[in-house]
Amino acid sequence: MEYHGDWNEEVVAQFYATLYVDEDHEGKESIFYWMTKGRHLSCSRTSFALLFGFDLQDLQKTRLHSYDVMGDEQTAFMYDEQYGNVEVGTTHGLISYYKYLNSPFRMKVDPKFGDSSLIRDMSRNLLVWMSDRKKKGFSVVDFIWQEI
Repeated sequence: MEYHGDWNEEVVAQFYATLYVDEDHEGKESIFYWMTKGRHLSCSRTSFALLFGFDLQDLQKTRLHSYDVMGDEQTAFMYDEQYGNVEVGTTHGLISYYKYLNSPFRMKVDPKFGDSSLIRDMSRNLLVWMSDRKKKGFSVVDFIWQEI
């Protein structure tokens, strides 16, 4: 998964500096409000999904952010000593399947900076959801929306 574009850092900074999220717009769906170059703009969660090519069924799937961040005891199954000294919450001793998933997630889906061996926040939920234990799928649009 990759998108290459020359980002205008000033516009991105202005987006986040002016972003307001109305989570329950008049009892309906969430809406982003922001300003770019002095213009007031908005986008609903449904429009956001359609703009990125998702069908509306994605919005009906499980929302990973509705769960607390998975603790060490809930992620321990992703580790095995044959892959190194196990340190739950890091990539040390992580089974290859999860280690390979974590890398693109960390760079593209749920970007994290700093110590690359740490598995932080919702990245834990994302990896658990990719296990054989969870087959339901989850809302990709909602995941991205909540991370913004």
